Amino acid sequence: MKITSIAAVLGLAISCNALADDNCTLEPRSKWISMADAKIKAEQRGLTVQRIEADDGCYEVHAANQKGDRIKLTMHPISAAVMEEEIKYAQPAVAMPAAAPAAAR
Repeated sequence: MKITSIAAVLGLAISCNALADDNCTLEPRSKWISMADAKIKAEQRGLTVQRIEADDGCYEVHAANQKGDRIKLTMHPISAAVMEEEIKYAQPAVAMPAAAPAAAR
């Protein structure tokens, strides 16, 4: 019986930690920085912001850098710290090789 109780408590603790990892904060929005301030923070990183949304207690900033790469920042809404950064690199322009002339027969 004690082993079952200990296992249940450990399982609950692990599941609570897993849920907490999905959120930047559980603080009320009244403590968050404004989306305008989040935009300024992203622009200070040299990004052009396309949109910002609140998701799972975080700000998600969708932007592009000067190379045209698409960037998604997960930003803490109180400290403005970048929690995660995803980059989708723009495809580099590749010059197609010229077609080889047909061989004379």
